[in-house]
Amino acid sequence: MLHNTARRWAVGGVATALAAAALVSTSTTSASAAPVTADYTCTILGNDFVLPITMDTGIPIPSPAPAGFQAPAGLLPVTMSTVTPAGLTQALIDFQVTGMSSPDLSMKMGKTTIPIPDLALAEVDGIVFDDPAPGEATINAVGSNGAFTTPAAGTYDVKFPKNFSLVPSNAGGDLPPITCVTETPALFTTVEMVKQGSETTASLEKGKIQKGKPAVVNAKVTRDYGTAAGKVKVLKKGNVIGQGTLNNKGKVSIKTDKFKKTGKYTLTVKYVGDGYAVSSTDKVTLKVVK
Repeated sequence: MLHNTARRWAVGGVATALAAAALVSTSTTSASAAPVTADYTCTILGNDFVLPITMDTGIPIPSPAPAGFQAPAGLLPVTMSTVTPAGLTQALIDFQVTGMSSPDLSMKMGKTTIPIPDLALAEVDGIVFDDPAPGEATINAVGSNGAFTTPAAGTYDVKFPKNFSLVPSNAGGDLPPITCVTETPALFTTVEMVKQGSETTASLEKGKIQKGKPAVVNAKVTRDYGTAAGKVKVLKKGNVIGQGTLNNKGKVSIKTDKFKKTGKYTLTVKYVGDGYAVSSTDKVTLKVVK
């Protein structure tokens, strides 16, 4: 279950608290979040420009962090900046560009996409032209992540996108998009995802049954974040006598094998775990009569 330290952090401000709440132990460190620069070939109106684009999340990405954590939008602030060559700078001036957005910018955590849907020019220093005769311009943009779910337990590279587009605009509306691509997306950081804690709660539909009949075991599994998924097994003296799969509410009802002898039985109800949560067990006591 979530460590007490993480619980205390979770009462703070939204973005910082949610990032901190993802911590799973006091030994949790943060993956490096230093700004990273990669060269992209960006095309506008058939002309190609090589742009050194720098991205940063502003705050470190917690590592390790829980697998299957449903990260809300706005958890990670994102900044992007680049310096345009003279030709592109002149185009920005000619088109009287006052705005910039990206409809498809994202990062990758393994195969998981982290969308960045709201990238826009920074309010104060969005585009800074050299003065008095522009040869270069500095473009500064800010945004934040969209909602995403962290992948299963494992170690993952977080990388720049392979391609994305920038849509400049002026008072008259949107202008032709700038498409940017690289063959080798830069490594932003590496993070570790670990399995969440889980808790299994089991009960019998009937605490007493007749010999020759099966028992019905109800189980509910919870985990630290999100809804538990996977299989639950019922064991008698270490042998599986029934199993089922959790539904979308983390619950399952399992009919066991028939009990051939009377007596009192202690049954172990075991959630086997999956790529997102560890296993857990509970016990129930069944009485079998003639």
